[in-house]
This record gives sequence, C-alpha cells and structure tokens, in this order.
Amino acid sequence: MINIDLQGLLLRGDPRWNILLQPGDVVNVPPAGFVHVTGGGVEKPGTYELADKNLLQLIDEAGGLKFEARRTLNVVRFDDQHRRQVYDVNYDDLLAKKTTDIALKNQDRIVVDTDPSKVVIGAVGRAMKNVFRFVIGGYIDLFGSESGRGY
Repeated sequence: MINIDLQGLLLRGDPRWNILLQPGDVVNVPPAGFVHVTGGGVEKPGTYELADKNLLQLIDEAGGLKFEARRTLNVVRFDDQHRRQVYDVNYDDLLAKKTTDIALKNQDRIVVDTDPSKVVIGAVGRAMKNVFRFVIGGYIDLFGSESGRGY
C-alpha cells in the first residue's frame, strides 16, 4: 500500500507522487469530510465539503458574512472523548493575517452569530431605504412628466 500526498502531487507538482498504476491496482480515495456552517450571520448556512479548506475559504464558500454578523466566529469541535471544544476566532484578524487560520477537521461546526446592535442598525437602514424609495417614487409619480409639470 502506498499513501499519496495529494497536495504534493496536485498543488506542488512533485513527480515522486505521480505513480504509474498497473492492471489490478486498487485506488482508494477516502472521503474529504464535511463542515457545517450555521448562524444568522452567514449568507448561505449549510454543510460544505472539507477538502483541505481553511476557515476563510469555507466562510467565502458560504457566501461570506452578513452585515449583522459578529466578527468573532466560533469553531466547535468534539475530541476523541466526545468533549466539546470551542475556538473563538476573530474574523478581522484572520483577514489581516494577524492570526493563523485554523485547519478545519471533519464534522467541525462554524457558528456565525449576529451582533444585536448591528441587527437593529440593519433593520433601521432597510426601513429607511424603503421609506426613501416610497417618498422619492411618490414624488416622481406626483410631479413627473405625466402630471404635465415636467420636473
């Protein structure tokens, strides 16, 4: 049995992992695993294939963070004794490369909660946008070209 370093072969192009297969050889590719992204602060919560992705790549695949998202992400993982471990990760520090990205493991859960103050600000902003749209739309309807005034 030969274990192949897929990153070495596919990413670095290391020729020693490019093994010639013979008739009767069996190639076993283990499943990549999955990570679940959840919470009101992420655009597309769901279950994503792990496949050697880091935390930033997975958040990007899930559509990124919403405006209302807290900037601290929680990576929830269970160890071999089924004890829950939670890692708090500052998203802005990850983007600025002030902290090392976390290597994710099969069945990790990434929780992206919302910041209550941002939820309120977002709701007020959306309401004001709709009011503004209604007022401007009404103004154009009242004083538009079909009213004969032309302004």
